[in-house]
Amino acid sequence: MFNKVKDLLWRRKYIFLFLGLFIVVLTQRFLNERQNGLINSVSSDGLGYYCYLPATILYQDFTYSYYDKPENRIRPFYKPYISPYKDNTGFNKYYCGTSVCLLPFFIAGVVISAIAGTDINGYTDTFLMLVSVAAIFYYLLSVFLILKIARFFAISEKISFITCLLFFLATNMFHYVIQEPSMSHAYSFFGVTLFLYCYMRLHEHITTKNMVFLGLSLALVALIRPVNVVVILFTPFFSQNFREYLFFLKNIFTNHLKGVFLFVLAVGCGIGLQFMFYYFQTGYFFIVSYEGEAFDFSKPEIFNVLFSYRKGIFIYAPILLFAIIFMIFAKNNWFKKTIFLVTMSVFTYITASWWCWWYGGGLSIRPMVDFFPLFIVITMLLLDRLTMRSKRIVLMLTLPFLFYSQLMSFQYSNMLIDSSDMDKEKFWNAFLEVDLATINKKRIHKILESRAVHKTELLNYEDEGADERIAAGGFNSNKACIVGKKNNYSKGFGFPVKDLKLGDSFYVIVECMAKTSKDGKDLGLVISIDENPNIIKWDVVYKNQFEEGPDGWTKMTHVQEIDVKYINEKNYMKIFANTSKGENLVDDFKYTIVKK
Repeated sequence: MFNKVKDLLWRRKYIFLFLGLFIVVLTQRFLNERQNGLINSVSSDGLGYYCYLPATILYQDFTYSYYDKPENRIRPFYKPYISPYKDNTGFNKYYCGTSVCLLPFFIAGVVISAIAGTDINGYTDTFLMLVSVAAIFYYLLSVFLILKIARFFAISEKISFITCLLFFLATNMFHYVIQEPSMSHAYSFFGVTLFLYCYMRLHEHITTKNMVFLGLSLALVALIRPVNVVVILFTPFFSQNFREYLFFLKNIFTNHLKGVFLFVLAVGCGIGLQFMFYYFQTGYFFIVSYEGEAFDFSKPEIFNVLFSYRKGIFIYAPILLFAIIFMIFAKNNWFKKTIFLVTMSVFTYITASWWCWWYGGGLSIRPMVDFFPLFIVITMLLLDRLTMRSKRIVLMLTLPFLFYSQLMSFQYSNMLIDSSDMDKEKFWNAFLEVDLATINKKRIHKILESRAVHKTELLNYEDEGADERIAAGGFNSNKACIVGKKNNYSKGFGFPVKDLKLGDSFYVIVECMAKTSKDGKDLGLVISIDENPNIIKWDVVYKNQFEEGPDGWTKMTHVQEIDVKYINEKNYMKIFANTSKGENLVDDFKYTIVKK
């Protein structure tokens, strides 16, 4: 009976894996109170990648003015950043390759919405859920192609499948498939895998059709993220040595010139799609889309990309370092190891040379996910060559990495770790923790233990007069402040930053007691800095990140380091509680300023 079940699971592995991942997505979107439903399905840079679809298919409007039309009922949250251009025009700076991958799912969303009679604006729950489905689909399709590549190297199908799952669950790949599916990385992972598969097919049979498919796959890689064309350096991996690789290329250029021409044509036509979008938006085919953002190849931040607490890939996905160590000590295959190391070194050098080497928000160095297929291929090749006992030992050694990575994903999705400004102190305060109150308690203790308090204020609302924002019955007191549907902002604190008379960075520690109604659990404790009229810094923690006490009151804490750059004549600091839902109470509101 057990063997029959095992055989069924293996034969239907893609179906069961899809269902399992889809259930995880539903859990993330609807049972994780710190997420906001389906909104996170299209967020951050994903807004830019995705917006080509509604602009092209639904509105034929590349000024993106449809976001501001009331009849479209599109929330402002979904509006992407539009880069300014000459003649007062604007354009979407992000590349269109991710939208190319999402196109079939977007069309499915249109059809489903038409049948169901719901809004067809590109941003209803139907469309947003299909983005998550798309990320899962392309990951599973990548696994399918990797198993085909494994067959080329005579690698066991089970070993290759296990290796794919291991790198998915034990790296930030899981995060970009499940938690941020509109980001480009799940689709780059697929594009790179597809290119390797198409090259393998060409290596097996040099035909014109295979060369066209290889060209189209390379064009897709470039459309999603141009830097990823570095994957071409990995192609010698499919040969036994460099001489055989050169002979293979010579054969193509000598005997298959038609195929070479069509390969180049396919690449050119594919990449031309991006230039067409530039023309539709600006009237120019060739523009610099990332104006003011560039590579500095003279100062690559290689150490930070690999080992920094802020985003280092070996810190947040240590299985990759383990894979490299395993590869180095594994016997034979030195030619293939060299090809892998050269390709990854070049890719890492380019990645580390980008002006924003930490790549903004996200879990660890995002672009590295794009080249995980290379890690998978070299690892499964070397793993398959081991004895059964050695395989079991290696796989057992990877289990802690799996646990660690899943914990990191949990911490990130529950906002327990910072998306872009992690440092050594924050990292170790959060290490193996699953509760923000504990993390903040450790951090506050360390701050107050070795530094001087500069200023502190307490607001318990006891001296407040009659006011619609003041309610009877506080936390161990007579009064509290109402926050919610009628009053979105609590009474709190506000002052010019310069009035603190500090010449260096400082810490702000905020504490309050909160009692929320059922629909007010997203009440936030906010530290903001305004440069009138703009908010230039907004840091928030939410009530549902803290455990509620038996009396219904919850102690909320918030700790932020304020950089010296915010200390000037223009900036104004505000500290308050905020929500637009329910009728909630806050009390014992306190802030402490600590010199750094």
